[in-house]
Amino acid sequence: MPGRGCRAKGGRRLRSGPGLGSDAAPTVLALLLQGYALPADYARALTALRRLDAGLVTELTALLCDGRRDAAIRLLRDRTDVDLAAGRHPVTELGTELATELGTQIGTE
Repeated sequence: MPGRGCRAKGGRRLRSGPGLGSDAAPTVLALLLQGYALPADYARALTALRRLDAGLVTELTALLCDGRRDAAIRLLRDRTDVDLAAGRHPVTELGTELATELGTQIGTE
């Protein structure tokens, strides 16, 4: 297990590289140290969310189809306790997927 200095450096890199907040970086670092892998992009994060909570993704989809992007972001944040950026990116990715499937712009509030 890495020493304290390595953990601090890892936390700093997580905050600056992927842009994780100071509250999320230690949690992410702990998960990485336990052997978990993080999604490399928001499409993969959305795929993981579908696998973990398909019902939530169904609710997000309904909100986006109703043009309620901000409500979808709030729902994701409330259910998963993520910050604004971490909530916005997967919802934006879902909106992009829906727009591609339907051939129209989705989720603009």
